[in-house]
Amino acid sequence: MWTRKGILAAGGAAVAAAAAGCGGEDDDERRRQMRTAADLEIVRFLLQVERVTSAFWQEAARRDALAPVNAANLTADIARNEQGHVDILVRYERRLAGQEETQTTPAPTTDFAPVFAAGPSEVLRTGAGLANLAASAYMGQLNRVQDRTLLGSMLAIHTVEGRHGAAVNRAAGQTDQIFPDGAFAEPATMAQVRSRLRRYAT
Repeated sequence: MWTRKGILAAGGAAVAAAAAGCGGEDDDERRRQMRTAADLEIVRFLLQVERVTSAFWQEAARRDALAPVNAANLTADIARNEQGHVDILVRYERRLAGQEETQTTPAPTTDFAPVFAAGPSEVLRTGAGLANLAASAYMGQLNRVQDRTLLGSMLAIHTVEGRHGAAVNRAAGQTDQIFPDGAFAEPATMAQVRSRLRRYAT
């Protein structure tokens, strides 16, 4: 039989349980937001890397910079792939930022004039360097990413960037650079990647 004391005690317990439940939901939401924020930071970082790389190969295609070494088709293929990388990362950025249309980060300003002025050999060397840098940038973020779908896309792009580097080195006649140095790919931190990109972009 319920007494006044029992009713008050039961009511207090119900309130406490409800409060605990709300706290759990709040904690889950905070964790979800933190995971989303971490993935968004990664996507925006990689998007800047890909925009620089894509800008390089788009300009190489416009200039027909590798025609003298019979690599015009390679230039077009890489330019198309790099634009595909940019496009998918933009979609991830919009989804993670909760925006449908607005591009939330501006594209960097690039300057590759000295590279193209130096001729095809320098274009190939720079192209291979950018591909290897991009691959290292992806590798450096794989252990941080939370979203499994994003992880799958990053692994796929990392593989293609490695193939780009090998193909460009082959075109340059750098057969000793076609295979990786060692059995394991080397990751690069955000700071390391950004430092190297400053040569070409602001």
